[in-house]
Amino acid sequence: MTSESGGIPAKTTIAAISAPPGSVAGPLESVAPAECQPPAEMTALWTWLVYYIRRRADGRPYVGVTSRPLPVRIAAYDHTARLRPRLGRPGTLVHAIRQAYADGLSFHDAFQVDILASTSSPEEARRLERHWIARLRTASPHGFNVMPGGASLGGPANAVPVVLEHPARGTLHYGSLLQAIADIDRERQNLGEPPLQPGAVYARRAMGWPVAEALGLTKHADGRRKRPLFRWHGRTYDTLHELALAEGLPIDAIRSKLYRARQAGCDAAEDAAPDRRLPGRRRTGGAGCGRQPPLSLARQSVRFW
Repeated sequence: MTSESGGIPAKTTIAAISAPPGSVAGPLESVAPAECQPPAEMTALWTWLVYYIRRRADGRPYVGVTSRPLPVRIAAYDHTARLRPRLGRPGTLVHAIRQAYADGLSFHDAFQVDILASTSSPEEARRLERHWIARLRTASPHGFNVMPGGASLGGPANAVPVVLEHPARGTLHYGSLLQAIADIDRERQNLGEPPLQPGAVYARRAMGWPVAEALGLTKHADGRRKRPLFRWHGRTYDTLHELALAEGLPIDAIRSKLYRARQAGCDAAEDAAPDRRLPGRRRTGGAGCGRQPPLSLARQSVRFW
């Protein structure tokens, strides 16, 4: 089978169509098992599935692409329809799923799911998605697709090229964040390390982490812990955590000494490690010029007659 833009590569698996071209009156031949598992030949580390969802009541279709197992993608639709009521405006697939649930139908009672194609090439996956949306006329208002398809894989983050400063391999260029994750996953697989969690990588990038840190290649510097530079036993630090690890001190003790240093008028160039407690002060509460004992202990010392 070929598309108007050219032939389909041999590495791509394509479904047969029982409906005439340009029509969605008849259903697609089922090419997936009942549980919608991907074909057995999909053994690549990253495989993209182009899938087809048809509402049984009126045949209204949708075409999508995913790198996850199809049951996992369907479960994501289910999660959004059930638990994210603000997502999915009228005319979208999520809204249609939510309507089916309101009518007392399950997902598989209301919709038919088939796999149209599979490929290990992200560029080919984008082209196939565009091809099937145009061929099956799944774009709104005939179908549930509100976008023409082919812009990204896995969301807007994958429509943006990524430049990675790899600690060992130098500067690497990727067409998308998803491609970067796939490449680093292959590297981790060769080292016997577990694969990355794409959701965590996307979340880190959304929070502004550098690409290398989001992919776990370099240690993340948590800016929330940073404070103005201070000196301790001749060394300069910018986080309490770093000092606590270096000297084996409790963070509360370090914080107290820094507070006393500021109270004594010390600047950043002076060492904050010396004990600046006033003479006679104790580490814990007590009588005299030290802090008063806790209220619970004071009450125990009161004798009632």
